[in-house]
Amino acid sequence: MAWNGIFKEAATTGKRELTVKKQAFSDEDATAIETWNDETLFKVRGLNHLRLMGFSSMTSFSPQISQLNSLLELILTNNGLESLPEEIGSLTRLRLLDASHNQLKLLPQSFYSLSSLQKLLLAHNQLCNDSFPPQSAGSGSPPFPSLQYIDMSHNEMEELPEFVYQSVSVLELLSPHNKIQSLLSDVSNLSNLKTLDLTHNSIIFLPAELSQCAKLRFISFDDNQIQDRRLVKILNQFGETKPKAVLDYLTSSKTGKGGGGKGKKKKGGASVEDTPSEIVHARYIIKIVRPEQYVMIKSMNAARQVRPYLVCAVIRNLALDEDGALRAFITLQTKLHETVCKKRRLATIATHSLSSLSLPLSYQCRSPDRIKLQPLDWDKEVTVRQFISHLKSNKPDRAREGSKPYSVDVSAAHLSKFLPLVDSNLMVYLSDSSGTVFSLPPLTNSEPSKITEATRDVLVEVTSSTSLSDAKQAMSALLLEMIDNGLHSVSTDVEEAATPKGPPQLIVEQTKVIDEADKLLVMYPARPDLILDSATKIDVMRPV
Repeated sequence: MAWNGIFKEAATTGKRELTVKKQAFSDEDATAIETWNDETLFKVRGLNHLRLMGFSSMTSFSPQISQLNSLLELILTNNGLESLPEEIGSLTRLRLLDASHNQLKLLPQSFYSLSSLQKLLLAHNQLCNDSFPPQSAGSGSPPFPSLQYIDMSHNEMEELPEFVYQSVSVLELLSPHNKIQSLLSDVSNLSNLKTLDLTHNSIIFLPAELSQCAKLRFISFDDNQIQDRRLVKILNQFGETKPKAVLDYLTSSKTGKGGGGKGKKKKGGASVEDTPSEIVHARYIIKIVRPEQYVMIKSMNAARQVRPYLVCAVIRNLALDEDGALRAFITLQTKLHETVCKKRRLATIATHSLSSLSLPLSYQCRSPDRIKLQPLDWDKEVTVRQFISHLKSNKPDRAREGSKPYSVDVSAAHLSKFLPLVDSNLMVYLSDSSGTVFSLPPLTNSEPSKITEATRDVLVEVTSSTSLSDAKQAMSALLLEMIDNGLHSVSTDVEEAATPKGPPQLIVEQTKVIDEADKLLVMYPARPDLILDSATKIDVMRPV
């Protein structure tokens, strides 16, 4: 029977289930299905289960899918789909969506309308973080309240999408073979999670909040880049058989508790027993330094009218050439932008190689046509107007318009999400005394001031349009995250460096922001900053 005959029969007999595989058709019929030149399929009313598989030339799906609003299961595996139609959001009864083994690069905004979804399979596609549309602010409820199974393995994501952390009913989360660099603290929302597989990613550290997923029965982080060697040992030994041991270790990391076992003792009494409850974490020191000559940033009144708050600090002698240190430093900034900074709405963090800048520095405001910079990872200087135009031309929603394949600059697509945060007529920027623009908050840094493994002294700049406290909170969170990731300063004293004593230090030099009349606006860190609870095991040494 010809392909349209099968669909017509299904429509007239009221079939509830239909499976369509390419190998069952002639090449001519298969091509007709792949190009949707007959839409008899969508007259099969009352269809609950549709399986359409093996059509490698099918790059898009007909918008007529909205007519199949009784669907409970939609399986579209092993096709050539590059996108799903916006009309898929009409399938509000859908419980299973399996679009694995396609070429998916983008999902429609209506994806979040599939409120009955229980199983989501998007494995073996080309999905990155910009493939997922932004969620509507203030929606008040998670998009998938009943979602229990997620498989997004073998894609190109650098972090788990926001909806994952909101899927409080999820039992199994599989995202191996991606490029995921970290888990957010919001993982604590997944209190029902039983299986977590994030093997073959680029994760450097695990948040203590993962310990709140107390129902976990299987954890795998094989082939990642976790820096905590003891945690790696525990994962290898217990992750797949006794995940509670991993959770106990993460709990001890959060509270700073440990000791009290029979293990061998280091100097000072800390146990080196393999059991997680035996571990005592070393104390760190944040050493605040008052310099002989301050790094000064002059904040112009015009800039403060657009983006009012600026906080800066200098981190001295930072050891970024150690294994994984630079990547950890970049990753934690990305994490903070998502969490503490609320996707840059509250604050934006930027870091620069201080040695690349000519002092003093200034914080100014101009029309985008009058500002030139070489954006991060660009090989030429452009006006900010040109840079913004490039971001707009690579917005993810542009890629969703029409059905033709669309090539995007992934970095630009990521930054384009923050364009609503800026005034297209007036932009703030930071420049050095030579006039070189090195920062364009909240969008990008500059290539000339880029941090590398050779960088020792780092200028940290935090700007905010909401409040000074938001900027300071982001700065303090960065310093604490650096410590959590094992980042530290190295001694410049040759003898001391050869025989290090005591806990690791992070040397933070006070930096001043002044106004046009040279009046102090902000000095960070000042005495009210970095007031920490003793449970953090971090000492703050302040200048006398």
